[in-house]
Amino acid sequence: MPNEMNWVDIDSITPYDKNPRKNDDAVEPVANSIREFGFNQPIVVDYNNIIVVGHTRHKAAISLGMETVPIFKLPKDMEENKIKAYRIADNRVSEFAEWDDDVLIEELKALQADDYDIDMSGFGEDFILSHSEAEADRYTKKIDTPVYTPKGIEPELMHL
Repeated sequence: MPNEMNWVDIDSITPYDKNPRKNDDAVEPVANSIREFGFNQPIVVDYNNIIVVGHTRHKAAISLGMETVPIFKLPKDMEENKIKAYRIADNRVSEFAEWDDDVLIEELKALQADDYDIDMSGFGEDFILSHSEAEADRYTKKIDTPVYTPKGIEPELMHL
């Protein structure tokens, strides 16, 4: 039977003391996301309730005063080295993805058109403005060719 997500007392799980991820700057945006969208991605813990994946969500839940959080418990027989590798890989693999800025801007503008606060997406008006300025800089500016009009002495025209 596959493991299931369960809600547990927040004090029953423990952060991994050697978590290599520095996540303090991400806590507030994650807390805002949980507040806006709900706690839809569980914290993954090992069989001893030590956090494997979800340290930032855990800190965000604490900052929100939550008493319970959703967890997914890894199988008891999962090897410790595999757990360590998963802990690192989960954070690292997302760094290989890139944004398609044109599609992202389109989606953000659609949210704005519906009067949705795009700051909740982690991107704001500044991102759209900076992208618009960058887009404008991609093209050569139109230059008007100067027109010279002789003043004073008119040159003689040669007849052929």
